[in-house]
Amino acid sequence: MKAIIFFLLLFPSIPISAQLKNSKEKQQVSHEIKQNALRLSLNVPIIISQDPIYLGLNFEHRLGKSSFSLISTASVATYTSFLGKGSLGSKNKWSYHGFFAGELKYYYNLRRRERLNKNTKNFTAGYLSLQPYVLTNPFLLVNEVSKNASGHTGAFINIGYQWQTSNIYVGTFFGVRLLGNYFVENSYITRIQAGIVIGGFLN
Repeated sequence: MKAIIFFLLLFPSIPISAQLKNSKEKQQVSHEIKQNALRLSLNVPIIISQDPIYLGLNFEHRLGKSSFSLISTASVATYTSFLGKGSLGSKNKWSYHGFFAGELKYYYNLRRRERLNKNTKNFTAGYLSLQPYVLTNPFLLVNEVSKNASGHTGAFINIGYQWQTSNIYVGTFFGVRLLGNYFVENSYITRIQAGIVIGGFLN
């Protein structure tokens, strides 16, 4: 009997708790997307040993209310090598370059996430992108020779996913190099790229 009375007293609180939980979850879901976003980000490669580390700024502009955006990027790219012994001995090799890119992004599942009432804040979604770029000749070399660290140009097609809040940006991506040329034939070259991006909003 005591158990029945306890259940009857507890029962009204169960749907109330569920409603509070659902209300809290709905409050956490946001579809707000900044029309213009400036970010500082660190791009770290996860697969290819010759991929550079990027630290720089990118500016994203949403094209109207569509699932497309344009991004411009200016970064310092750092290549490093810890492999083998060459004419410079076994010391670690570093080269520092300027990296400039434009990118057209299409967030292919943005509308679907909105329909399912999933978070899409500041383009939290999967994307496809076309990314032409210029990697300059090095402005600083450490234990490296210039002929092995020349810049190049090209374009990548990428697929990725990004998660964004009001202040934080985290993403991962994979890309294949479609075309390009090299300032010298035996320079560092990136035919595919894969990495993790961590950053924050500046506006």
